[in-house]
Amino acid sequence: SIKTVEALLAHNIEVLLVVSSGRLLSQITAPEDSEITVGMFQAPGLDIRLKCDALAIEGDGRVESVRLSTGDVIGCDMVVIGKGVSPNLSCIQGTDIKTGAGILVNDRMETSVRHVYAAGDIAEGHDIARGKPWVNALWSSAVWQGRVAGYIMAGRRVSYAGDIGLNSVSFGDRCLITLGKTRPDKGDEVSLFQDEDRQEYRRLIFSGGRLVGAVISGPSAVASGVLRSLMARNEDTIAIRDTLLGARLSYGDVMQAATRLSHCG
Repeated sequence: SIKTVEALLAHNIEVLLVVSSGRLLSQITAPEDSEITVGMFQAPGLDIRLKCDALAIEGDGRVESVRLSTGDVIGCDMVVIGKGVSPNLSCIQGTDIKTGAGILVNDRMETSVRHVYAAGDIAEGHDIARGKPWVNALWSSAVWQGRVAGYIMAGRRVSYAGDIGLNSVSFGDRCLITLGKTRPDKGDEVSLFQDEDRQEYRRLIFSGGRLVGAVISGPSAVASGVLRSLMARNEDTIAIRDTLLGARLSYGDVMQAATRLSHCG
């Protein structure tokens, strides 16, 4: 829906963005990121309503208005609905296949029923950052999971090591990237770096010394791929934490820090 908003604004079309929750991007960020998300979506022609729902679309043969939960009736020409992705488990109802948020799978992408496999947005496999099963509804995850399931069914001995969630949202000249966990669990450590002049924001989550989550906006977003690689290594990152929280974090900085970490190991 964000990309739709951006495209409409580019054609000088006024847009009303109605958000059920009390903050933008609530599914992939934490409350402490609110200042960044609000600032990111400031644009002429864009009106944002938080804690609001569309109750009815009104019109005779065509869209004419939308009735909101606030009681307002907004005249409009088009309604776009975007509510994210969630697994549809109706296809396995009445079976012995075990589920959580999705279909639970092992490192062979095999379900609780032998020789029955699942992959993609419906599968709940190992999440490296969280250390437990999780649904990562990503194209890259679906491709790798499907490849593993196919190899196993064809007789190859391969395994699925797990994945790390990644979300990238761009709007105008701003970009927000989230990696792994965005909400800390009890016992996790949270470190924050922010430079308002450079529109730089970096919130990192550590668990037992390991980097397990990040919310990044600004110039350091270019280093997100290497940060994700650090998470995948599942190693103690205390030795390079100062670098990860440095004033200017680049792709090269993280690469050099990762190399030092390898030498320390």
